[in-house]
Amino acid sequence: MKNNFISVTLRPFKYLVNSERTNSIFILSFLIPQILLLIISKSWNSIIIMLSCLCASLGVQFIDGLYKEKNLFSFIQSFIQGILISLFIPSNYPFWAIFIIAFLTLLICTKVLGGFAANWINPVVLTVSVAWLLGINIFPNYDISQDILLIRNPSLALIQNGTFNQLPCDSSITSFLNRSVFNIFAVSIPEGYVSLFWDTQSVIPAFRFNLVTIVSSIVLVALDIVKPLIPGIFVLVYSLLIYFVAPIFYSGSFGHGDILLALLTSGTLFSAIFLMQWAGTLP
Repeated sequence: MKNNFISVTLRPFKYLVNSERTNSIFILSFLIPQILLLIISKSWNSIIIMLSCLCASLGVQFIDGLYKEKNLFSFIQSFIQGILISLFIPSNYPFWAIFIIAFLTLLICTKVLGGFAANWINPVVLTVSVAWLLGINIFPNYDISQDILLIRNPSLALIQNGTFNQLPCDSSITSFLNRSVFNIFAVSIPEGYVSLFWDTQSVIPAFRFNLVTIVSSIVLVALDIVKPLIPGIFVLVYSLLIYFVAPIFYSGSFGHGDILLALLTSGTLFSAIFLMQWAGTLP
């Protein structure tokens, strides 16, 4: 006979999903590897820009907090906001200019467009857009000739002609992967793709460390911090458009678009995980 026990607890309810504060802490922790890689690669200009954006974001949060009560969660969001803005700014952008742009844009977002979870425009995207409009000549203009795009595999051609710098260990890692992994499927990958996945050397940090972004995405989805539906559909549709539609614009063959080149050099993977999940503007 089963015994029925009455359990008395001060916490009778259980949350089915994580709170926004918990999710924000996880998101912030997965942005730290991106910062560490910038430090390891001695990208000091990007670090200075990040500090400027953090000061601007936290400054707006402090001013907003003078008029209404704010909790720790808001400051965590401000940290994430500042880091994300800086990761989409070229390393040669004047740090004082991006501080002024970020401060004024975020202040307008807070006072005019609504605060957290009420903003109808993503504050990070808006700030980067304003920075681009005011400094369009600073942002990189990555021109690829039509001859390269018409090649069956443009990314491989760009690797071979030296557009993408290869890591010193690229050859040994590629050989190991071909022997241990791809040999099972009777295929092999050429040298250069390891470097392309690891660091594209772009002046915009969000475009650089794709492998870290992919690993972070997998873990965040596995932990149910990020819902896979929206970023998954976004990347899928974007990839299909690149593969089937993009060649039309440069007189290429239908169905010959280079998806790998588009995903790894545009910040699309980073944006799908860290930008599209911003609470308030997600719908």
